Amino acid sequence: MSTKSEIEEILEKEQISNLCKLLVINIIQVEKRTSTTSTFQDTYTAYQIETKSSSKEIPVPVQLVWRRYSDFEVLQHYFDAQYAFLIIPPIPEKRATSIWRHFSADKFDPNFIERRRHLLEIYLRRVSSHPAMSRDPMLIAFLRDDDFAEQIRETNYEKKADSWLKSLTMPFLHHSNQEFREMRQYADRAHTILSNLVKARSQLAERTLALFKAHAHYGREYCQWCGIEKELGEGLQKAGHYMDMLAVGIDAILEEEEQYADELKEYIFYMATIKRVCQRQQWLEHELERRTSSLAGKRKEKSMRDEGKSSFSLSSFKTRLFGESEQERAAKDAQLSADIASLEDAIAIQKEELNSFSQQATDEFDRFRQQKQHDLADLLINYSILQLKLAKKSCLLWTNIRDCFEPGPTGASHLLGANGQSQGGADQSAGKSEELSS
Repeated sequence: MSTKSEIEEILEKEQISNLCKLLVINIIQVEKRTSTTSTFQDTYTAYQIETKSSSKEIPVPVQLVWRRYSDFEVLQHYFDAQYAFLIIPPIPEKRATSIWRHFSADKFDPNFIERRRHLLEIYLRRVSSHPAMSRDPMLIAFLRDDDFAEQIRETNYEKKADSWLKSLTMPFLHHSNQEFREMRQYADRAHTILSNLVKARSQLAERTLALFKAHAHYGREYCQWCGIEKELGEGLQKAGHYMDMLAVGIDAILEEEEQYADELKEYIFYMATIKRVCQRQQWLEHELERRTSSLAGKRKEKSMRDEGKSSFSLSSFKTRLFGESEQERAAKDAQLSADIASLEDAIAIQKEELNSFSQQATDEFDRFRQQKQHDLADLLINYSILQLKLAKKSCLLWTNIRDCFEPGPTGASHLLGANGQSQGGADQSAGKSEELSS
């Protein structure tokens, strides 16, 4: 088996920028499993990840590992702690949200599991193509090593994660950095708009499904009608068949459309990640301001003590009342000087951390803008193509239905003496049926 270090060595030796250029990553199998202990029974879905070389020139052994959804969550939490300044790609939701009646909310529903498998595959490809995360040893271990859980536990990433918890509980204040302020405002607005789009799409899907399924009633009634109409019977029977095709064909279209809705949801979660990055930058600013204010207070106190003055406080009141020995004064002055020096060092470190975080996050914003523009443009184009496909299919079916009653050798209208413009309606209908089937 190819170990983690071997993969890293290949990346460095071949000067490959990210893992996706070295490995092809697929989730090839899904299993429902149950683990039983003395106290409870745990049922979960396991995903088999296959990684293999993307080029015959760079041989990398094929590796198969099994991961459950909670393993993906652990990897996500690790990335979130390790790369606080990055816009981490979101993992798909644990349970379906913004669903409509055509899809089940059950996390073990086969359709939901297949959609999640596809989205987890997209997630792995996103992190594996990211310039920073793709070279992380824990990602390589996740994709290749059976002892991933032990390896990631040894990183103590939970301590870093805990250090950022305060930033998430901070109220939103005014950002002094304009770029972060604009990104936060954009993320808030985009989150609202995208969420409303997903809801509107769910409502439209409900109505579209109901509309197309109603055509089955047309088909049933047409078939009954053809039994009492000798001249129109054949045309009505064919028209009923096309009505049934309209009712049945919508399912595949809406299932494909659901994939685009999932991609839209992904960017809703992206907006939450952007807001989290902005909150962390704001927390670093707040900590710097707090320490700077504390340093100013300490310096003022030292200046007043040097001048023989003291600020109004309980300790200064006691000093004035009972006096202060030279030894006590020297100890307080030394402690005050030590506090000032400690704060100056902490502020210098805090400034460096803030500047580094802000620069890395700004670079990440630029990278994300390019990704977002490409992804959302593709999504909207593909969604438009899907709607055109649905409209074209519906138009063709209604054309076939019209042709069922056009004058022709097998049509019905000529039996009633109507003056039609097209001939050979049955042949055209047969040809269009073949086109629809294909």
